[in-house]
Amino acid sequence: MGLKEIEEKIMAEAELEKKKIYEEAELEKKKIYEEAEKNANIMAARILEEGRNKILLEEKQIIAKAKISTKAKIDKEKAMWLEKVFEEAKREILNLPDKEKKKILENLCDVEGKENFDVFVDKKYKNLLKDAQVEDINDFGVILRSKEDKNKERKIKIDNTLSARIKNLKQNMSSKIAEILFKE
Repeated sequence: MGLKEIEEKIMAEAELEKKKIYEEAELEKKKIYEEAEKNANIMAARILEEGRNKILLEEKQIIAKAKISTKAKIDKEKAMWLEKVFEEAKREILNLPDKEKKKILENLCDVEGKENFDVFVDKKYKNLLKDAQVEDINDFGVILRSKEDKNKERKIKIDNTLSARIKNLKQNMSSKIAEILFKE
């Protein structure tokens, strides 16, 4: 075997080695590419899932805010209508004939131990309650004060004015009235 043959053999082996290295490199390149593609798909899916979750969370927050805002508007509207009911009741009482107002004033004076109280009424209604003393109440109704003691003090005061009675009704009956008005 001559030098040329040895040279050809070395060249053939080198070519085979080159081809083998090239094929291995191609396989490694393909593996790396597939791994990168797999990782990219995993990351894309994760990013997509995070995006969906974020959108769902924002959607829930928007819906919750809208519900709260709507409820607040409804509650405000209901409160306005409830206030109108009390205003209308007050207006109707104030527009009653004197005969009816007199009955109401007499009923407001009817408390336990009434003989121990002095009755005060606004000057507008003095003609409806003869035994009452006049006081600048600026309201329909009566104020009952216990008779003066030896120190000229009045220990007990009962405010039976229309405003006080309506305020009391608002505190104690608003939910019942709202239930009737709004069928809750």
